[in-house]
Amino acid sequence: MQPVDSKKQKLGLTDLLSIVGEASDNGLDLRTFALKTVMLASRPDTEFMNLGNSVFIIVDGGNRVGNIIVYNADTNENFIENYSKALDAAYMLGFDEVFTDFQESFLPFYEGFFDVYGGDGFGSEIQLLEDNTYRALMRLGPDREGERDGQT
Repeated sequence: MQPVDSKKQKLGLTDLLSIVGEASDNGLDLRTFALKTVMLASRPDTEFMNLGNSVFIIVDGGNRVGNIIVYNADTNENFIENYSKALDAAYMLGFDEVFTDFQESFLPFYEGFFDVYGGDGFGSEIQLLEDNTYRALMRLGPDREGERDGQT
C-alpha cells in the first residue's frame, strides 16, 4: 500500500477504505469491506473518527472499555499524530481503556508508538494471542467512576 500524506491530500472515506481494503488480508471484496465498515461505524455503541487519512472506530464494550479498530492510509508520521489524537479523544469520550488486535507486522509500530505517546495515567501492554496475533491494551488516563455517559 502506498500511503497518502494527509497534509498534502485528504482522502474521502470511500477512497481511504478502498486503499485499506485492497491492502488488507481480510478476504472481502472492496464493496463488502466498505459496507461492513460503514455498518460497524453506524452502530449506536460505536464512536467514529476520521483523522487525516486514518479511520478509528471504537466499539463500546461497557465498563469504560473500548475495542479500537484502526484503518490507515496515511504516512507513518501522520499516523502517529492521528492515533495520538484518537486516543486523547477516546478518553474525552469516556473510555478509560481501549484495546486493538493486530498482526505481527505492526508490532514495531506499536512498540515505537508507546515509547513516544503517553500522559498522566497512560499505560500500555502488548499481548501475544493464541492465534499468533497481538493485542495492544492501552490505559488512557486515570480511572473514573460510573459508566461512560450512561452506556453499558
